[in-house]
Amino acid sequence: MRRIIGILLLAIVCGGSITVDAQNYDSVLKARKPKTDANGYYSLLKCPTSLPNVKVTTEQNDNGSYNVKVFIKGNPVDSFTCESTSDDVRFVDANFDGYYDILIGPATSRNYSSLYLWDPQKQWFYHAVSSDNLNGRFIINPAKKQWVSAGSSSYCSMYYTIFRWDDDKEVDIESLIEISDPTEYGSYGVKRRYTIIKGGDFDKISKNRKQHTNKKQPSQNSGESSSTSLINLIIWSKKTKAN
Repeated sequence: MRRIIGILLLAIVCGGSITVDAQNYDSVLKARKPKTDANGYYSLLKCPTSLPNVKVTTEQNDNGSYNVKVFIKGNPVDSFTCESTSDDVRFVDANFDGYYDILIGPATSRNYSSLYLWDPQKQWFYHAVSSDNLNGRFIINPAKKQWVSAGSSSYCSMYYTIFRWDDDKEVDIESLIEISDPTEYGSYGVKRRYTIIKGGDFDKISKNRKQHTNKKQPSQNSGESSSTSLINLIIWSKKTKAN
């Protein structure tokens, strides 16, 4: 079965007809307003791992994927196979529609996540396919309806991306790559430590970022510090463009 339909059906057969009474779980999944920092961001790691009346179970398969089942008020709502590299569960209003969605796998910077968005019309979760390409730590800006990711693909590289969700598709707004080892510049096709992949002024960003990092910055590979460093980078780059 492709999925367990997320509705409790009470069917009463009367004179050959069927009357259907469907449960509505929108109130259970109504998202609370997150507490943001002074810059309008909050970390995905601060999102709840559980909700009242909601139960998510995961069982790992031999191939490393996870069988996921979702229950609301004790009723089976959804069932799917998840390809994320971790079974860590977070409830987050990913597309800013006012309802909690489920992100599975937001662990370390080299782990991949899978996002499942709540559909209030069909009363089930549907897969945001492009989310399978997401890796790293995440911070979210509700006011701008944007996500920011900080992920690593090697010992010397960090990718920073500002993006938004268009239904179930990730739309990149701006990306920047940091290569901390100058001997690897050629491997990544860059000429400096910080290179904007999409948008911005390459030379101005690189020159001013060097001045901005005279003070010691948090380690890029130490969990929450990736988000802290990324916030500083985003704020700095916006100020640079404003000038």
